[in-house]
Amino acid sequence: MSVHFEIQPLDRSLGYMFIYKFNGTPHLNSSKINIDGWSLFCPLNLTKDGIYKYFIDNRKISHHKFIVFGLRELNSTEIDDFYQNTLISSSPPIIDEPLNFTSDYRLLIYTSGCYYLDEYNNWQSDGLWV
Repeated sequence: MSVHFEIQPLDRSLGYMFIYKFNGTPHLNSSKINIDGWSLFCPLNLTKDGIYKYFIDNRKISHHKFIVFGLRELNSTEIDDFYQNTLISSSPPIIDEPLNFTSDYRLLIYTSGCYYLDEYNNWQSDGLWV
């Protein structure tokens, strides 16, 4: 099974940082970095429908029980630093002070999978990649 995240900001000028952790809570600050993955979404990455999309395939998620994710707005400096200069960092931006969302967004999370019937009429997904 794979998992899909779709974020639709009501203000299309906003960017976001998305983090996640399998089987636990993600932490990202100057004293503790405990995440399994992250991504930055900037307005240049919006689909024509105004949606940011993130996908985790079944090979990454298959041996885990659950996933917890975090989302925060990027400030304009972060958007400039990471996207307008076309510099993609290997580490996420860290801010220790509390942040507020300045606009609402819509969130859709769903799973997908690929299965087949084996010779015993049981559904299987081994060897398949979604």
